[in-house]
Amino acid sequence: MFVDLASAQKLGAPLTTGRYFTQTAQQLPEALEAAKGIAPELTMEDNSAQFAPVLQAITGVDRLLGILLLGLCVAGACVLTLVSTFWARGRIHEIGILLSLGKSKGNVLSQFAIEAGIFAGVAAVIAAVVGTLLSSRLGQAVFAQVGGEALSSLQPSTGAGDVVLALALGAVIVLIGVSVGVLPLAMPRPKQILAKLS
Repeated sequence: MFVDLASAQKLGAPLTTGRYFTQTAQQLPEALEAAKGIAPELTMEDNSAQFAPVLQAITGVDRLLGILLLGLCVAGACVLTLVSTFWARGRIHEIGILLSLGKSKGNVLSQFAIEAGIFAGVAAVIAAVVGTLLSSRLGQAVFAQVGGEALSSLQPSTGAGDVVLALALGAVIVLIGVSVGVLPLAMPRPKQILAKLS
């Protein structure tokens, strides 16, 4: 049974052994000092050395995933730039006609932004669901392989803040990729665009 110390003392249960966890390994020394100040008669033991290999493995995986994420972001931005360039070049005639009919460049660019936003929204929903499932499975695999019995029962979870951060990063990549691909084609005057076509 898991219960906090104050509740156990209210229930009158004798406390022989207690295990307390901190959010991060850096908080452990401070928590031990605070516990020694509250109950100096108790024996405190720092067992973080038992989990040092697990922490090193998690740090290594975290670093590897960070590098992988950065590489995928750069590659995704490059691919998106190429795709949006070809997408806009295929519609250059439409851009020239819309601009010559009096549509502002802002209207034309907002049309591209809306279309890209629709695709990005669908991709974001799929990525959020698949990414959450995959990160949970990866976390369970790391804990099971490295942590033994103590950590294999833990269930890693992805917070809403992490998902929002990933979606914001994806939105920035889409904005950069589409802007770099579309802006050079939409900047010339309508006459120049239509003259290139003929």
